[in-house]
Amino acid sequence: MFISIRRAGYDRHGQQVASGRFLLLVQSKDGNARDPIRALVRFVSLTQFGHFMMGSARAFGHRITVSGAYGSDGLPCSVPPDVYAKAVPVPPVLVEM
Repeated sequence: MFISIRRAGYDRHGQQVASGRFLLLVQSKDGNARDPIRALVRFVSLTQFGHFMMGSARAFGHRITVSGAYGSDGLPCSVPPDVYAKAVPVPPVLVEM
């Protein structure tokens, strides 16, 4: 989800666009479901792709595909283990909510 918005609106073709600092909730591709969710903040530009908003973020030399208002259509994004290791743990209280 966006933490701060730099640009939001429509392009000249009537398609939605948005960009700004984005909170990514992540889990490791190689981990299991019990691994804690972690977080990264990255700059993301989203553009309309059919009925969906799609974009990408770069983190530690990797490209992470982002879709929807919460990054992975409401689910944590799967990232390589080295990106996951550098992300900040999300407090368990927030994960439970």
